[in-house]
Amino acid sequence: MTLEASVVRLSDIIAYIGRDIEDAIIVGSIKREDIPKEITKTLGNTNSQIVNNLIMDVIENSIDKSYLKFSKNIFDNLMNLKDWNYENIYNSKEAVKNRDILEKAFNDLYYYYLDKINRKKVYRNK
Repeated sequence: MTLEASVVRLSDIIAYIGRDIEDAIIVGSIKREDIPKEITKTLGNTNSQIVNNLIMDVIENSIDKSYLKFSKNIFDNLMNLKDWNYENIYNSKEAVKNRDILEKAFNDLYYYYLDKINRKKVYRNK
């Protein structure tokens, strides 16, 4: 992976890891106090704190290197937070309760518009 691609991938993770927590709090899926203390004492418990701590750490640990690097403590806590988000936000009962309905709706829309596109191609080729 190029350094540019690494920056994009890392930026995406940094941008969403805390934002998803804030969104889940807003809709009432989790409470801020639910986030494990061992994570919040290192990364913080708000989006701005998490973003700041991740950015500062990657900058400090990547200076004069041809790659991006977190400190071990920050990286371990980031991975723990990511796992926690999957368990408590992305794959929670509330998040997946309508997955079948949504999957069917997206599939129906996809095939409906694919059919429309294919019909236009046939019509234009006549």
